[in-house]
Amino acid sequence: MSTSSQSLLVPMPSAVPQSFESAPEYAQIATSVKAAINNINEIVGLLDHPIALKGDLIERSYAPGTVAAFKVQCSECEHNLTEASKTSSDWFNSVAKHLEDITNDISRVEDQIKSTDQELAKNTAEIEANVNAITVLTENMNQDKQHLQESQNRYREAQDKYNRAKEEKENVQTARNWLCWMPVVAVALTVVDLTVEDSAVNSTRDQVNAEQGQLERDQNMLNGHADQLRQLQQDGLTLHATLTSLQAKQGELKAQEEKLKVDSDYLRPLKINIDHCIHTVSGALGSASNIDNMMSMKNVGFGIKGLVDALKTGGDLRGALASMNEQGYEDLDKKIQAIKTVAKHPRLGV
Repeated sequence: MSTSSQSLLVPMPSAVPQSFESAPEYAQIATSVKAAINNINEIVGLLDHPIALKGDLIERSYAPGTVAAFKVQCSECEHNLTEASKTSSDWFNSVAKHLEDITNDISRVEDQIKSTDQELAKNTAEIEANVNAITVLTENMNQDKQHLQESQNRYREAQDKYNRAKEEKENVQTARNWLCWMPVVAVALTVVDLTVEDSAVNSTRDQVNAEQGQLERDQNMLNGHADQLRQLQQDGLTLHATLTSLQAKQGELKAQEEKLKVDSDYLRPLKINIDHCIHTVSGALGSASNIDNMMSMKNVGFGIKGLVDALKTGGDLRGALASMNEQGYEDLDKKIQAIKTVAKHPRLGV
């Protein structure tokens, strides 16, 4: 017979995850394990009442009703542990699926954060470019305004000079008209030529117009950059808000991921240990074809106690199983071997 199932038990985390305390699955597993403990205690109670067998064929025997009750309790014990296994398996798979979903969500959020960071960097570069362009345009416009002011001054000077020359010409013409009867005097009057003054006026006026046009174009460009800068700054605020929101979501998802990892790290060995318990109970209590290969109830005891320790429900470990020692397990194994012999060969019973 096997002497110990301790080697089958997988080490469990030292503490039950806090979230498990309110999880219905946790309560269902604990209830199923408690029911299995009650089944084993019932089995121990049944086996404590053997009857003497006529003919001394075997050392002890059990009545058919006891054999039937033994079979029922064995079946229920396996059923309860199977229910605990199914619950833990479904729970583990659910946590694993949720963990996978959360991990994928984190990956997507991290991609969004990376993309938003890139957009924000591009936005910052564009803002800087627009600020630089506005600075250059402002400096150019200040120079253009100065040049325009100078050109306007030259234009006014040229216009004034032209007006004086024109007035002088008009005065000369008036004088000539009045003195036309005095040919000698009329000939002596100087003819005023306005060509130079007129050319100067036209040239300076053209310069003023050109510089005004350049100033207007610079102003339009400045307005365009200013509008673009305001939009970029607004976009930057939106991107910053988006990034902050994504980072907060990333933190929340990582916290959920960490919690689910803790849950998964607890459920994985718990499921394995429950399955080991089913194996040991089946080996110790099931209808083995060869009773010599029957597993010891000590295996069952270690397995059940391991589950109780894992679930932190020590109060559920009570009755005969809780107080069973090495000698008690040996006696129990003999009783189980006897009742299984009767179950296989009813004629040996009473």
